[in-house]
Amino acid sequence: MLQLTARKKEWFTIDQDPSGDTQVEVLHLKPGEVADIESKFSQIKGKQMGEDFHTEIDFQLNEKSKEYVLRSVVSWKGFLSKTGKELPCVEQNKRKVMKEFGWFVEAIEKFREELSMEVESEEKDKVKN
Repeated sequence: MLQLTARKKEWFTIDQDPSGDTQVEVLHLKPGEVADIESKFSQIKGKQMGEDFHTEIDFQLNEKSKEYVLRSVVSWKGFLSKTGKELPCVEQNKRKVMKEFGWFVEAIEKFREELSMEVESEEKDKVKN
């Protein structure tokens, strides 16, 4: 029998906040979700080798990274608006945070990698038992 698995989420503390109060909840993406993102950005349309080609590749990689953030960050604490109010964790605000804090995408990639390693380890343990 095949059984669907539960979605694993985990809270991570943002190292760039000295107070340690800022956190993000990251969702482990299923293989089908990863495949959707990868296929969306897998083709460089109509570009030839040269400066434009490399610029397009950089753009695609950047957009792909942002898409992973949009899909995997499901909640957060400690992100405040200009007026000091808690920002809701919605796509528009995720995009604002990515623009404001250049390190954010890279931090989420690191958290996603840690979470993926945990899931992989748990799956190996299930197979052993």
